[in-house]
Amino acid sequence: MGGSASQAAVPAAERAAAVDAMYARYTDSHEAKFGVRWPDVCAADALELLRATPLPAKDEADPDAATRARPIFVDCRTAPEVSVSKIPGALTESEYRALLQAADRGKHEDRRVVAYCTVGYRSGKFVVAERARRPGADVVNLAGSLLSWTHAGGPLVDSEGRPTARLHVFASKWALAPEGIEMVTFPLL
Repeated sequence: MGGSASQAAVPAAERAAAVDAMYARYTDSHEAKFGVRWPDVCAADALELLRATPLPAKDEADPDAATRARPIFVDCRTAPEVSVSKIPGALTESEYRALLQAADRGKHEDRRVVAYCTVGYRSGKFVVAERARRPGADVVNLAGSLLSWTHAGGPLVDSEGRPTARLHVFASKWALAPEGIEMVTFPLL
């Protein structure tokens, strides 16, 4: 179904810096294309999130309380990309919309929403649209998205919820994950 993108012999710090630069270019290009600037307050830092965010655990004593303490992670990638890996507990955009329509949506309305994709462009567009739909909602973009998440040591799970070290990237241009992460490519429809 796909191949692996190669990490050229580029030091991890240079790959992480390249992710930051790519994200900055995308935020600038979004402003040029759509006239909407991604405000700095709309970005969340991967390392800060990891330090402050309890991730799902199968043996939580009070899953509801633990869930309310976590942000809602929204994966803005395509289904084939999500099938490779995602942040533990993340929802797709359609799952997130269903959550907001559910009868118990009130217990989720005040939770922070952290959107992500591969590097932050698609999730940035989601954040701009969601903040327009839900003024005042705490919706942020994960700066550098999954590439920054993996550089910060963030875990990934596969479609069955098992830990994985695989990440979909489009091509060698995005082959910027840290060592130990297998970057998978395949055509997206």
